[in-house]
Amino acid sequence: MKKNHKLSLFSAIIMVISTSIGVGVFIKNSQIINAVGGAIGFAVLAWVLSIFGLISIVITFKYMMKQTPTNSLGMVGWNLKYNSNYFFQAAKKFMSYIHMPIYFFVFPIYAIMTLQNTFGFEISWWQCLLISFGVCLWFIIFSGRFIVVANVTNWIISFLKYIPLLVVPLIAFALIGRGDVASQTNWWQPNYDNVTTHFKTFSQLHISLGLLGSIPCVLFAFDGFYATAALQQQMKKPKDCANAMLIGVLVVSTLDLLVSLSLLLATTHGNVDDYWAFAFITNNKWIFYIIKILIVIGMLAITNGLVAGAIVYYTTLIKNDQVIFSKLLKKHTNIDKPWGSIILCLFITFATYLVLGVVGSLAFFDTGNYLSGISNFPGKGYGLHMENLYSFCDLLSNWVGVFAFVILVLAIAGAIKFNKKERIIPLIIFGSIAIGFICICLLDILVSTVGDVVLASKAYANNHNFDKSILIGTIVQFASLIAFSLILFAHKNKKIQNSTLFRHKI
Repeated sequence: MKKNHKLSLFSAIIMVISTSIGVGVFIKNSQIINAVGGAIGFAVLAWVLSIFGLISIVITFKYMMKQTPTNSLGMVGWNLKYNSNYFFQAAKKFMSYIHMPIYFFVFPIYAIMTLQNTFGFEISWWQCLLISFGVCLWFIIFSGRFIVVANVTNWIISFLKYIPLLVVPLIAFALIGRGDVASQTNWWQPNYDNVTTHFKTFSQLHISLGLLGSIPCVLFAFDGFYATAALQQQMKKPKDCANAMLIGVLVVSTLDLLVSLSLLLATTHGNVDDYWAFAFITNNKWIFYIIKILIVIGMLAITNGLVAGAIVYYTTLIKNDQVIFSKLLKKHTNIDKPWGSIILCLFITFATYLVLGVVGSLAFFDTGNYLSGISNFPGKGYGLHMENLYSFCDLLSNWVGVFAFVILVLAIAGAIKFNKKERIIPLIIFGSIAIGFICICLLDILVSTVGDVVLASKAYANNHNFDKSILIGTIVQFASLIAFSLILFAHKNKKIQNSTLFRHKI
């Protein structure tokens, strides 16, 4: 690759900002405030704790990257370097066939849902899948083939993506200042009687559980930042990759915290859609439309950013016979012309859309109250089987984010064990903080998932008018946890030549 086509530090920072979900704050903020019973102080505390944990993770990455300067597999490569082949195979399967394909699946669909919430139109499930796959097709071919296209596209859409993160707080504080809305004042008094009409979930039994339960929602807003680790070889100075990740995470966290606080102060449910009810917005609807369109662009930016890392990742695996169809695609794959990687990425993405699209639309059911229709347009529904598809996307995105951090924990723990003789103090300190932080969150998720099944079953047993779909939803959530675990860890410990994946020049 020509030198001038490689990424500078600033371009890599933009890539981190683009790849980090970021706009997830608009999707998950209402879930955060529900988890803490409407107490703004605890919601802000969840953000602060999450940001502290994320910074510890990124600082740990910095020391891991120093030892793997030619790693083009990101956290999969770290599991190869620091852990057994068994954990490497699990990480590889997760990133190759679950993480990237599912995110290519859910984010274009979420973009369509945001447009529906904005303009109130209906669409059928198959039309949604066709449009979403078309978006992926565009990004995989053009951003995947040309790093310069991915770079320029990231600059443009990242700029547009973060306009809402700057504008929304200004509107919120302006609404408070104009007197259009009274600032919310409940900082430390959680009240779970008003946040749900179904049953108290496990996280709503006590504020400590609610605080822990809100942290995974916060982490969703940052998920994807680690994908940039696979771009070390695409940078002019590979050692700057860790600095780019740290700066990018700090920028995203600052903006997201500001947006979350402004929404929590200005709205009852912490949701940007609540702006629609304010006279200022209803008289100036174009402001609302522009904000929501820019949020859609932000969701597409995630896809574009992930594609750049995915192509480099698949190229490395193909060159080392570590992914399906490697022998067929190897001769058509190199870093300058990665057509084999593009073909593989397209195939996996198409298979994902075909299988998950049909299953989610026709074999799943609404567990997210989407059947009630579009909130700002009474009487309007999302379209044929769209409520099923959106609920299925919620389920997939939740667990993919959770298991991504499982893979990160394995890599960090392996790095600490690998370096126990050298005793790299910052790696041990920040790595231990990162592991403890993630493990506490994962334990809470596991216990909450089981607890919700028990509580929903009890609610149904005591009241047969209880909505059965809620009970089924908790059971499906638990079953999906088991399914994801089996997919990742139910395999034989295949022996491979570990060193070749780091020595190979792609």
